[in-house]
Amino acid sequence: MADFNGDGKVDIATMSGSTREVTILTNTGSSFTSKSFAVPLYYKSQGYSGDAVGGLVAGDFNGNHKQDLAYTDTCTDANCGPVSRIYTLISSGSETFTRNLLPEVVDQNVELTAADVDLDGKVDLVVFSEGAGYAAQAYVDYSNGNNSFTRVYIDDYQSSDGIPQNLVVGDFNNDGIEDVAGYTNTDGYGNPDYGFEAFTGKGGRSGFNAPVHFADNTTVSLRGGFAAGFFDQNGTKDVALVDANGLAVFLNTTATTKDPCPYPTATGLNNCSPANGGSGTSPVHILDSYKASAQPASRIEFWVDGHKVFQEYGDLLNTYVSMASGTHQLSVVGVDATAKYIKSNTTYTVK
Repeated sequence: MADFNGDGKVDIATMSGSTREVTILTNTGSSFTSKSFAVPLYYKSQGYSGDAVGGLVAGDFNGNHKQDLAYTDTCTDANCGPVSRIYTLISSGSETFTRNLLPEVVDQNVELTAADVDLDGKVDLVVFSEGAGYAAQAYVDYSNGNNSFTRVYIDDYQSSDGIPQNLVVGDFNNDGIEDVAGYTNTDGYGNPDYGFEAFTGKGGRSGFNAPVHFADNTTVSLRGGFAAGFFDQNGTKDVALVDANGLAVFLNTTATTKDPCPYPTATGLNNCSPANGGSGTSPVHILDSYKASAQPASRIEFWVDGHKVFQEYGDLLNTYVSMASGTHQLSVVGVDATAKYIKSNTTYTVK
């Protein structure tokens, strides 16, 4: 779900494995109009018969405030795999897309997550793949903004670490840096490893720390589904998964003392920088956090004198913005999953 035509309404994109088409259901406010188009197929063009598409995700991969798409094309022909390639479909803003093939080849069981992990305003791809014999890998394809990506591994999982699936992104240790987590059923040797693992980020594109495992309260397989959000009122990101007993919720009790901009405990915005009525030099450090009423947050925007200059596809804004000398009206806008927004205004003088 995303706004694919820029009209402020949330649309729906679906992918058909049988027709190998993407269908955009454009939200008119009272109904939906349908538009379909065929997606490029790497393996079919190479002459292989087994070709399957899936894993459709949406995100602004080049930072131009238009919603793009990404998906996997998997060769199921015994002569070529099974292996997969990743395509991005770059949006023009009018529901037409340009194909872009990523260079890497991954195992057949692939999961994609779209999230801005390094908080640079361009959405990245978090990739998990698993092959035969519990061989698995997870990495972040950081978007460079020009249809190229830089790969940074989260872990190779050829060890006693759990193999995390359904990867999600969030600041779980409250340090202002995005982390990655996923539920686990087995480790790299195929032994049971029930629960989930969190990989705390080192900041920017400098990688991730060793995983911390959190055990589930049942030793029965299999887990499925994994989500992060604010489930209680303490301003920390919690997680939930589905296991044999039902819904398992893990409430985050990590202290927020090292968080440069703690999340609000209730729906709202926390403006941490710059201070209202303050002054300083350019560029200005913009630091804000947002708790959406309908989660997950769609985006958090930064405006200067009535013009949007930066937006982050999530609930954390941490960037530097150049401004001309003078007094400016600054606005931060948080948009929730239903496209409803809240706004906070400040005044700041650039010397």
